[in-house]
Amino acid sequence: MNFLKKNLHAKMLIAFMGCLLLVSIGYIPLSIHWINRQATVHLDQKIDQAGDLFTGILEIPLWQLDQPAMIMALRSMLNDPNVLMVALETQKNVHLYTIFQDPSGSIRTSETPVSVNMPEHIERVFSIQRDGEVIGYLRFAYSTDSLQAEKWTAISQYVLSTLFLFLAIFGGTLFVGRKLVVQPVKAVNAMMMRVAEGNYDESIVYQSQDEIGQMVTSFEKMRDSVKEQIEQVEQKKRQLEVLNAGLENKVQERTQTLQERSEALQQEVNERRQIEFKIRDMLETQEMISDNLIQTSAELQRSRNELEQKNDSLTASNRKYEDLNQNYDRILKKLDSMYHKEFPNLQGHLEDIQNTVAKRHQPSVQRTRKELSEIQEMLHTIAELYESNQAIASKRILLAENNRQQQIFAKMALSGTGVKLDIVSEFNEGKQLLKTRNYDIICTNMDLIELTAVAQESQPNIRSVFMTPHDASFYLAVLKKYPFLSNIVSRNDEDRTFTLKNIITTISKLVSEDLFGLEKYMSWGVEVQQQIISHSHIRGEQIETMQEYFREFGFRKGLLTRCGMVAEELLMNAIYDAPIDAEGQPRYNHLPRTVPVALEPGEQGLMRYACDGMLLAISVQDPFGAFGRKTILNYLEHCYSGEAGKLDKSKGGGGFGLLQIMETADLVVFNVRPKVKTEVITLFNLDPNVSQSSKKAAFHYFSI
Repeated sequence: MNFLKKNLHAKMLIAFMGCLLLVSIGYIPLSIHWINRQATVHLDQKIDQAGDLFTGILEIPLWQLDQPAMIMALRSMLNDPNVLMVALETQKNVHLYTIFQDPSGSIRTSETPVSVNMPEHIERVFSIQRDGEVIGYLRFAYSTDSLQAEKWTAISQYVLSTLFLFLAIFGGTLFVGRKLVVQPVKAVNAMMMRVAEGNYDESIVYQSQDEIGQMVTSFEKMRDSVKEQIEQVEQKKRQLEVLNAGLENKVQERTQTLQERSEALQQEVNERRQIEFKIRDMLETQEMISDNLIQTSAELQRSRNELEQKNDSLTASNRKYEDLNQNYDRILKKLDSMYHKEFPNLQGHLEDIQNTVAKRHQPSVQRTRKELSEIQEMLHTIAELYESNQAIASKRILLAENNRQQQIFAKMALSGTGVKLDIVSEFNEGKQLLKTRNYDIICTNMDLIELTAVAQESQPNIRSVFMTPHDASFYLAVLKKYPFLSNIVSRNDEDRTFTLKNIITTISKLVSEDLFGLEKYMSWGVEVQQQIISHSHIRGEQIETMQEYFREFGFRKGLLTRCGMVAEELLMNAIYDAPIDAEGQPRYNHLPRTVPVALEPGEQGLMRYACDGMLLAISVQDPFGAFGRKTILNYLEHCYSGEAGKLDKSKGGGGFGLLQIMETADLVVFNVRPKVKTEVITLFNLDPNVSQSSKKAAFHYFSI
């Protein structure tokens, strides 16, 4: 209770000191105004006293005063230091005397008006009366300096005392307020902060029952209420967590079910949309197809009519062709019979006639026999063609080729020959056919070359042909991997005519087992020139003779130079490299090419050359058959090195000469019958439509 009273007294004291402070602050302007008023009243009293004195003096008639006496009377008033000037004037403003203090403080007298710089002052004018009548004026100037000094002295004393009282009251108020208000509030605030941080178990201890105590009591009630509510909330939260756990599982299951249904519905919607789009596209496509079909139907009808007309023409032409083909076969058969039967019999009869007739008739018979031999030689090619056609007929060939264009070329080349041609584009398809059918020849490209191994295993007597459009350097490693590939054919996909010729020629050579002769690559009936290769020193003459023959066709010098280069390499090989002894060892290979070599009759070769307007051919034959597949591949591998099969010309040797031939000619054909004969045929394509920029080092190789 005492503490409560103490606090109330402190609050009353603080309130009293505050009010006193406010009153003191508000009284300062009033005090200053009162001081100014008192100073003004005091000054007015002094001025009135001075005025009364002057008036009393001047009640003496002015004319009764002599000038010195008047001046004395006026100067006596200047003894007051606050009187700055006294001037006497008549009623009509006639100036009589002026007595004033100069700035140095000396008293001076003037009978004329003067302008004096005086400090701040107050002027008063008093009238001089005689018998109720104004007879003059007294002008009086009184300084306000003393008044201002007294005023500011009083104001300073009052302000200092008020300021001291204000500081005392303010200091006491701060001390009492800090002791009785601030410190309890800080203590209560600290306890409230701990409660605000969540420590609801800590109570706020404050024993006073003043406003702060009432606030603490209310806060304690609120804390207890909040604590109770939090406990209830925690309890409900735990209950809700249990309920939420079950609800979450149910919601999750329900959500998953809904999601699955939604996805299923969305998928169904997407599928239906896709179906709608497809149906729409199909309808649009059907409309387009319908329109196109109508147009196509009309065009087909026109084409059908045209085809029927062309078919009738082709049918008639086919009958004529069949008739001509039958006649052609009968003629070939008859000529073959003449070559093998009639001409030998006729030669025998002429020989008997030559032996029985007189000597004068023998030269004529001899000429007849010679002409007959020339005719028989001309029929030799026809006989070979007939025998080749007969050999090809009924043969079965498997073509493993995934190039559609090459498949068409093969069909075109072998149509009408009687060959049974099967074409496959995949390995498994070819493998299946090899199990069910027997083939005489299998032709494969690089992609399906493994079929040759399957064919050799299942059908050992089958002849395999590797056909490729690539440069020789590209497939050397492949050929070494398959040593049984004894027949190699390079083709130029840009030259359709020569490709067709290569196919029919390759099949004819393998079926008839007759590999030799450049005529197989030339048009029928071409005239072939030939020279015996007997000595190294005549090869220059033989090359010149060949070039002169070709010069008559009007060929340019560049082609003739290429032909001479190829012939030189072929002749050098036939003279120095080809001859071998009985043990298979080279006879002249070790000799420098400047050493002359004369070939024995059994070692002599044959150089042949011809031109049919499309191809120019040069061939050289030797009677040894030692130029095998392995030798050619070793030579080529020896000459190629580096990336992309670039030629390393630093190696030289016989292999280098072989590669020069391959790079100079458009095609080189090697025909080999081991230990019997080797023939190298070089072909130059004269067709200007065939691009020389696409030329590759390509060769054919056949061995039986």
